[in-house]
Amino acid sequence: MSGIFQLKACSRYADAVYFSTDKLSLRAKAKEITLETLADFVSEVKTRGLKAYLAVNSTVNEDRLGDASDVIDAASNAGVDAVIAWDPAVILRARKAGLKIHISTQANITNHETANFYRNLGAERVILSRELSLEEIRKISQQTEVEIETFVHGAMCLGSLRPMPSVSLRSW
Repeated sequence: MSGIFQLKACSRYADAVYFSTDKLSLRAKAKEITLETLADFVSEVKTRGLKAYLAVNSTVNEDRLGDASDVIDAASNAGVDAVIAWDPAVILRARKAGLKIHISTQANITNHETANFYRNLGAERVILSRELSLEEIRKISQQTEVEIETFVHGAMCLGSLRPMPSVSLRSW
């Protein structure tokens, strides 16, 4: 999700939206939502009855640690429902700010021990590796209490107005 236009297009068909700001995003075109406009965007999301999940999933080099703090502070002030991250620097900042944490598929979680590791760091949800089979997902979900989410479209992220479906697996 890169802005209001996409939000309006999908708001009747989703219960949550993933989006990034112009900082620490893997989405090269994520320029419309900035730290300065984040609170307004989150307000628009919540007005439509949707959850707001901020993806902070790029690498955080030493010189970008300040950006990580700025993004997490802005996310906390804006009232995002969760931060999607994989970098421990971002996870620790989100946890300190009291934000819910969802572990990004970028963490490449492929087993229950890794899922439990992130749960112990404070994650309430993990987004599993896209390469897992349904049987592998089932085995992991049976051996962890952390909420499991998985992409159902394969390994390629889709952009523009195409849906990026994922499924939160609550019980098997």
